[in-house]
Amino acid sequence: MHRSTWSRYLSIFLLIVPLTIDPTHAIAAPRLITQSNAEFDNYMKLGYTATIKRDYRNALVYFKKAQVIKPNNIYTDRAISNVTNYIEISNNRNGQNDATWISRGTGAPIQRISGGTRGQSCTSNKACLTSLLPDRIDGQLTTLADYPEILFYASKTTAPQMEFILTDEVEREIYSLNLATPKTDSMIRIDLSKLKSANGTVLPPLKVGRKYTWSFTILNETVDRSNNPILEGSILRQEVDPNLAEMLTKASPIDRISIYAVNNIWYDFVSSLYQQKLAQPTDREIARNWDNLLKDIKLTVEK
Repeated sequence: MHRSTWSRYLSIFLLIVPLTIDPTHAIAAPRLITQSNAEFDNYMKLGYTATIKRDYRNALVYFKKAQVIKPNNIYTDRAISNVTNYIEISNNRNGQNDATWISRGTGAPIQRISGGTRGQSCTSNKACLTSLLPDRIDGQLTTLADYPEILFYASKTTAPQMEFILTDEVEREIYSLNLATPKTDSMIRIDLSKLKSANGTVLPPLKVGRKYTWSFTILNETVDRSNNPILEGSILRQEVDPNLAEMLTKASPIDRISIYAVNNIWYDFVSSLYQQKLAQPTDREIARNWDNLLKDIKLTVEK
């Protein structure tokens, strides 16, 4: 009875004194979220703009401000890590990178030069194959492209063919390509956008977040492949920060190279730099940056 009485009084009270909700409170939270997102995007764009100008210290300041707004954000964490590493490498070089980019060789060593084999077919003392990768890598070498390019340097060889194979995460072969060996020491470009199977099927674009493995082999022998010089590597299709993607669409070809370099997007950095070298062979700055890359990865190329 007591509880029933109180329930009746409460019902009467609610009828007499209706609850009121301030409509400004209902829209305040979405407004704050929108404002916060705008500030975050602005700081990220300022950070990327600073990296284009090679103003890495201010870039770090902007990225850290963005991190305050969105802690534990994958894009801020990645940007801060990349710029911090770039500043450390710059300090170790006593500012010598002011006019050039730096390849990232700070982690575990990798095999990027084909070892000598019993069936060595190169006509010089050089390695038959060299991949344009850093000597050491910290993490995974990445791309943002649907169809990235992979570059190799091949020495003149008596072998008739080379073979490129791409496999997915479960080691399933998704593409293979045979091509003629070069008649002289040459840069080899494997452009995944141009690969087609014998029946004309186009290679599907690489999937975001997936890691792929490639191998590149000089086919001295097709039966006993243990004598063939071979290189292997991996490539991760990285998810891209929308702010970074917007910057890339607006950037000039040279600025895009800078963005790729500082953000450790290795395959796109090397490919874009090489494309600019071919497009502007007389540009001294591009030539200097290309030579610096080759020096960093310890690759001697005949001029």
